[in-house]
Amino acid sequence: MNTNNQTTSTDMGIISQKSLFAYMLAISLIVLASYWGAIPNGFHFDDYPNFVDVQDMHLSSLDWDQFKMGLEAARIPERVLPNATFIIDWWRGGGNSKAFQQTNILIHILNSILLFLFIIKILTLKQQPGSSTEKQALAYLAFAFSLLWALHPIQLQGVTYVVQRMASMVSLFMLLSTLSYVYARTTTAWHNRFIWLVTSLFFGFLAFHTKENSWILPLLLLAAEYGVVRHSKQLFRWWFDRYIWLFSGLTFLYIILDIFIINGPLSVRFGSSGYINRDFNMNERLLTQARVIWFHLSQLAFPLPSRFSLEHNFPVSSNLTTPLTTLPAVLGIAAWSLAGFTLLLRKQLRLYGFLLLAPLILLIPESTVVALEIIFEHRFYLPSMIIFTLCAVIAWQLVLQHNLRILLLVILSLPVGAVLAYATIQRIPDWRTPISLGQANVKAASDSARAWFNLGHAYREAGIRESALENYATAYKLATNDREVLERLAQEYANYSYYGNALKIVVRINQINVRAPLPRHLIWQKEWADSCDNHLLAAQATEALKNKYPWINTDQITLTTPPKDTALVCETTLLDK
Repeated sequence: MNTNNQTTSTDMGIISQKSLFAYMLAISLIVLASYWGAIPNGFHFDDYPNFVDVQDMHLSSLDWDQFKMGLEAARIPERVLPNATFIIDWWRGGGNSKAFQQTNILIHILNSILLFLFIIKILTLKQQPGSSTEKQALAYLAFAFSLLWALHPIQLQGVTYVVQRMASMVSLFMLLSTLSYVYARTTTAWHNRFIWLVTSLFFGFLAFHTKENSWILPLLLLAAEYGVVRHSKQLFRWWFDRYIWLFSGLTFLYIILDIFIINGPLSVRFGSSGYINRDFNMNERLLTQARVIWFHLSQLAFPLPSRFSLEHNFPVSSNLTTPLTTLPAVLGIAAWSLAGFTLLLRKQLRLYGFLLLAPLILLIPESTVVALEIIFEHRFYLPSMIIFTLCAVIAWQLVLQHNLRILLLVILSLPVGAVLAYATIQRIPDWRTPISLGQANVKAASDSARAWFNLGHAYREAGIRESALENYATAYKLATNDREVLERLAQEYANYSYYGNALKIVVRINQINVRAPLPRHLIWQKEWADSCDNHLLAAQATEALKNKYPWINTDQITLTTPPKDTALVCETTLLDK
């Protein structure tokens, strides 16, 4: 058995070009077949502000000046590459969602093939195969685990939710950059090293123009250097290695001190301003994310279709003991990190250290201090690629130790792949329309006020008034102190001219925000109270506006179109059911 870990500039010599092409074609066809049913799926939620409602991104011809104008008009213009694909898809499909779904599926296929190549490289670095049987086993393991990743239902959100191509695209470029860097550092020919290094920088450049997650790429490459490139070599090879580790440690220490102790600029940036419109603070989010990560791991292990949803209504951790799973989750993440660092320091085990630490590194941008939503499955898109690579390495080690045959690998992997494909195919129709997605969300998170509101809004957009109002009433009962849902409910009832319901809700919002009520909420209260001849609530809003926002002229606050039937529009029976 060949135990030499040195590799050439390409490891594809392990697999014949014919076999390599056959594997990649098989991956493409199987993924395409599994996701074929997603092509008719429509637009949802963040699709609208990002490109559907941005008229400058709707080109009838690919004129450069108009194309540039479309890029500048994008909601987040810094994300140049995904915005460019949105413009092109709108142009080639005339606004039909099918064109967007086709592109998303293509990106997912490319990621699946890339993971196949990445696993081949990692397995070869772990231990090059000697016999033809081992080579066949290595190729099949890379094929099987890349396909299992691609078919897993946790990826569905990143594939069929059009706007989340930002996540799949940045994953593609970051993994390409990492793989190119590993090739650059493991090849012996200097000209090949230079080419691969430039390639790595190029894909890193593309990643930086795709999504902000890419700022973590330098740390990922640093981990790849010590964990992958130096897997079987001395950890500190150069005089500056210790300074890199020292600088990294001091930077990490400063970040902890800044955010949690001295209230420095990072604390102000992420801990104060970012959480103004959230119902949780930074500490609560950090505690909750430990549980979220373990929840996603449980989804990977137990991929029942009912466990996946756009809405989870995940309870926030208020402290280490509420809920009770918080402390074990935090300790589990700490143990995970410690195990990764411990293995990274041990020769011949550094590869495992990298594969343990890389998912946590990749989760830093969206699963730590930034004031984003608590949970979205697409955030696990790239981290799960590394997790499946780790599983492939463990399987490769078992193959070498026990001389497992490829037939056994096929027998073991086929049922798993079939189950994953079935779970994904079962969930694809949930994303067909806003109503079907809303129905799936309330089924998965029946206690989520936002899920019921979104379903009601979907019915309203479809012109199904009674169903919309029924779901709004349910959302109101569940909202409690959810200011975001309550505000949107108030606006929806006002749009229906049910000012009594809208007034009742906005009064509740102002009670929640009693110390710092927002001007628009007080203005709404005065408008709707005046329209319903509720002089007491109108006077309260007027007084609060004068005290807190004296520059607002309360005499000019009136409804643009006063109601014709005051008795009808001012009743609150819809909320009292």
